[in-house]
Amino acid sequence: MEVLTAVDRDQIEISRARDEFFWLDLKAPSDADLNTAGGLLGLHELALEDTREFNQRPKVDRYPERVLLVYWSARVTANGLGIELVEVHLHISGGFLFTVRRGPCAALDELQTALAPQGIEAEDYILYRVLDGLTDAHYPVVDHLETRIDALEAAVLRNTDRRQLGEIYRLKQEVQLLERRLARSATSSAQRARRSSRCPASRAARASTCTMSPTTSRRSPTSCSGSPTTSRR
Repeated sequence: MEVLTAVDRDQIEISRARDEFFWLDLKAPSDADLNTAGGLLGLHELALEDTREFNQRPKVDRYPERVLLVYWSARVTANGLGIELVEVHLHISGGFLFTVRRGPCAALDELQTALAPQGIEAEDYILYRVLDGLTDAHYPVVDHLETRIDALEAAVLRNTDRRQLGEIYRLKQEVQLLERRLARSATSSAQRARRSSRCPASRAARASTCTMSPTTSRRSPTSCSGSPTTSRR
């Protein structure tokens, strides 16, 4: 499998002509790069418009022969003092996977290094590994928060200080940030079961709906939305 991290027109055209599966992953692309990629991959204009506008709810939109999946992961910041949510847009087709993110995502970087030499071209498996990696990235974040909470509890019991109120507030905000993006799947599992038949029909999209919970989108003919599961396997 070819892994591309920049819009390489020649390589994309060759891969598509040979019907060879490839993964294109762009970090903070310009509008020009998005337009070029969209033209080469035959993406719907509404799908491209969504990818230009980040900070969206987790969702999956079906377009002719393409699916757009908005998925959220998380990471500990480089200084180790906080957490950041990571929004990833996945454009899914039988011949390629096109991912777009605005910032660093170690889960995707590590997967590219691991998968490229293996020569795997099964769409379902590649998509599974990407979603699995993005979901597993939440666990170090949870461990990070637990460690900070334990340290704060110990400090409060040892010597109460008014400055600890600020740390308590920051921790509360970070936990709520995760909750807003991730906890929705726990309350919507019944809806997923009732409406799963309405989700995208492609093989890869059906494989991903186990982590999605449906809502209605006004921007595409068929849409279902949700958030990644947080339960350990």
